Amino acid sequence: GVGHARKLGMDRALGLFDISRDDLKLLICLDADTRVTAGYLSAIRRHFDVHPTPAAVVAYAHPLPDDPALRAAIIEYEIFLRYYVLGLSWAASPYAFHTIGSTMVCTTAAYVAVRGMPRRQAGEDFYFLNKLAKLGPMGNIAATTVYPAARASRRVPFGTGRRIVTRLEGPDEEYLVYDPGVFLHLKALLQEIMARPDRSGSALTAWSASLHPRISSYLQEQGFPAAWERIRRNSGSDAYLRRQFHVWFDGFKTLKLIRYLTGEAFPPVTVLKAVRQLLEKMGLPGPDRDQETGRTSPEYEEMMLAYLRSLPI
Repeated sequence: GVGHARKLGMDRALGLFDISRDDLKLLICLDADTRVTAGYLSAIRRHFDVHPTPAAVVAYAHPLPDDPALRAAIIEYEIFLRYYVLGLSWAASPYAFHTIGSTMVCTTAAYVAVRGMPRRQAGEDFYFLNKLAKLGPMGNIAATTVYPAARASRRVPFGTGRRIVTRLEGPDEEYLVYDPGVFLHLKALLQEIMARPDRSGSALTAWSASLHPRISSYLQEQGFPAAWERIRRNSGSDAYLRRQFHVWFDGFKTLKLIRYLTGEAFPPVTVLKAVRQLLEKMGLPGPDRDQETGRTSPEYEEMMLAYLRSLPI
């Protein structure tokens, strides 16, 4: 699996550092067919010199191939990736960062703290970054760019390669993504919990039913009332309580809630409709609507991708 391959490399790299020296030690991930802009290593070093975060992700952009079908597939997939992170950012989730393996950077101390790279057949980047984000804020390195290969692949059960294969096999089907309503409800839930550290877990769970009954059901299933009380008992300040809540309600639980609401209350919508609605809720203009010629317009989809790439997330 991909996770095991990354772990072999990163564990081996870990042993090459001089641990007697008290200096910055970084582990940087790329894929064999990934390209980067000039000054890549310098930009990463400058970021960690100024922002001593445990980990960071580098800005990325999939190269757009000439083949029309493959080009359309990767454009829609990257729009989805950026839409998801944009939704999390709007909801004020600390897990609003891209989880692409060839963009990951972490300190050796952080790598050891999370017990290294998980051995997973796929999704190792998501789970690894999810653990790193619990150590401190995730950095965002925008001064350089990684260009992951936009390749179709059946080697893994999910991820970029598998999503492209699926799209190429059903090019006439509409590309569906999470309804923006799931991010609206996530935003309201996080705001209430962050604003009311004095309330009990049972009271917050009961209140969440006013947002949507399925949110209350999800919190009950995840054991939130008991977890919240445990966090409250072990927190010496409201700030620490809020931080520990996000350690418990991590990126994985956030994704599970979004999928739970999608399956129970908010059916998926077409990708461009979802992105436009989210941008409107955020008060962002988006690309020129006069240039839109229909849902299958490759020109408009490419404009939307360029716009999303320009946003600072």
